[in-house]
Amino acid sequence: MATSRPARRARPALPRLVDQLRLLLWFQFYVTLLTLVPIMIVAGLTANASASTLLTTDSVDQRIVERLSLALVVLAGVAILLAICAGTVRRGWIVLYPLILLTEVAVGGMLVLLLAEGIYSGLYLLLTVAFGVWAVIDLCRGEVRGYLLRRPRPAADLVPPSL
Repeated sequence: MATSRPARRARPALPRLVDQLRLLLWFQFYVTLLTLVPIMIVAGLTANASASTLLTTDSVDQRIVERLSLALVVLAGVAILLAICAGTVRRGWIVLYPLILLTEVAVGGMLVLLLAEGIYSGLYLLLTVAFGVWAVIDLCRGEVRGYLLRRPRPAADLVPPSL
């Protein structure tokens, strides 16, 4: 005897550029997480090494630990913002457009801060800049603006028709 499972409601397809923006935000999120792990390891090793010295705390070691801690906080905050934006693009809320712009500004600020501190470079930098510029270009396109800045649909349109 076979039991029938209720049919799952399929998600509506997103416009091509909106889906591309969503994926770019997820890629930025993962690159940020991949950057966060080595900085956490270096911060832990540096803090451990400076703590293991015989009660002599060098001001240089302390500044390095503070800079790495600041980098961790900034990267974690940006990663959270990117995850929120990427996860909710499908809903098409009007508040997402300025939130995504704010997130991209935060990514740019993070890059400037980490470059000035000498922490961020290489492939991570290249990927973050590329995904960020691409996401901003997508935000400027009409298809994405139309999807994210459209008026909310009335509740009657959201109710599926009964059979």
